This record gives sequence, C-alpha cells and structure tokens, in this order.
Amino acid sequence: MRIISPEDIGLAGANESGIVLGNFSAQQNKLNVWEAVSKHLHSLSDIIFPKRLTLDLYSGRHALRSRLLEFGYEIDGKELDDVFKRFKEVAEKKKRISDEDLEALISDEIFQPPVIWSLGELQATCGTLGLSTATVKLIASDGEERIACSIGTGPVDAAYKAIDSIVEVPAVLKEYALTAVTEGIDAIATTRVVISGDGSHTATHALTGQAMHRTFSGSGAAMDIVVSSVRAYISALNKMLGFVSAMKASKETPKNIASSIE
Repeated sequence: MRIISPEDIGLAGANESGIVLGNFSAQQNKLNVWEAVSKHLHSLSDIIFPKRLTLDLYSGRHALRSRLLEFGYEIDGKELDDVFKRFKEVAEKKKRISDEDLEALISDEIFQPPVIWSLGELQATCGTLGLSTATVKLIASDGEERIACSIGTGPVDAAYKAIDSIVEVPAVLKEYALTAVTEGIDAIATTRVVISGDGSHTATHALTGQAMHRTFSGSGAAMDIVVSSVRAYISALNKMLGFVSAMKASKETPKNIASSIE
C-alpha cells in the first residue's frame, strides 16, 4: 500500500512552507482533543447512568428487591418471599432474567384477586400416541387439598376439566390468549382468559342501565404454557367465586338484620 504524499496532490513544496503540514498537525490535535472529551463523557455517563447488574440464579433477595424498587414496586414480607420463590424457579431454567420477565412475575404474583383456590401441583401429558391427560392439585384458602384427573383434546383442556371437577362451579371459557414476554424458546408465557358463569351472574351497564351477563378475566405467567394457562384460569375462577360470595352476602344481610330486630 502506498501512502499519498503532498506532492501527489499538487502541493509540491508544502513541506518547506509548512502550511500543509501545519494543517495536518492541527487536525491531529483536534482529533486528540475529541478523543479525550469522548472518553470523559463515557466515564461521566457511567457515573450518572450506571449499568445495572444482570439478575440470574445467584442473585439474592436484596438484589431482586432493589430491581423491583427501580420499577416502583416496594414489596416486603410474604409478597417478597412469593416473588423471590417464583424468581428462583424461573432462574433455574433461564440464564438471565430480563426486566420483562420480572414485570410478568410481578403481575402474576401480586396483582391477583383474593385467593380462594391456588395451584398446588400440575402434571400433564400430550402427544400423538393417545389422549391428553392432566392431574391437578388445588389448595383451598383453608389449606384443604384436592386432586383430580381428566382427559381432554389437549393438555390445557384436560387441566381445565380437572379444575372444574374440583371447584364444582359451572364456568364457560369465552376467550383465551397466549403471548410470549420475550424472544426465544425459554421465554415466559403470559395467558389471559375470560370466563362466564351459568348465566345467573349479571351486572348493570353503567351507561345504559341494562342488565348484562358478567364475565371474569384472569391472567397467569410461567415458562410452561400449560402452567401459565392454569394460573390464568384459577385467577378468573377466584374472581367469579369472590363475586358470587359477595352477592350471597349482600342478599343475606337484610334477612339477618330483620331477624335480629324481631
């Protein structure tokens, strides 16, 4: 490779006058100054905007709580224990936990209705060799455990039928949606379902005043799509059961007051 000299571009004698070489030297000085400024800005940005540590299997409870505080979630006690337990379960399967993963876990663990039923254990089988089956263990709010098995057209359908046999409350699945939080085969799946009861659950429309059939939505998150689907279904069932319980209490209250007056 040949280096172009001042003589090659019609600047013969430039070395003697020093004009061209002076320009080259000035440009080089400017480059040196800009390099120094750039390095200073990078170091300054690291101080102002420090790089956050990546959460993984070896991250502790304090690191998780600090990251959640950055999101605006100040949780402690049992709520933190529950989120940390879910975090460890996911971290055992994923090398790094993204912010989107944490958001999904928070939504699935914290923003849920009062627990009437919770998922204990789940085992599902499916494939091309036979019917899909599911075994589900649910835990009631009083600690009672119930187990049921069922078959279905798929693992999710089998799990839902097993749950229905435990809860013994009619429910109709209206909507089912499954999405991935992040890219990759190890992404956390979030499920949203909408269910309705036997038609007796009605609500009054706020604008029209007309009676309408009440629906209940639920969401769930897990790396296993069947587990995510089951969590969402249980969440919707808890909302519906809570609504039914509140309606019964409101109807029985006047009777109790009247009997106490008599």
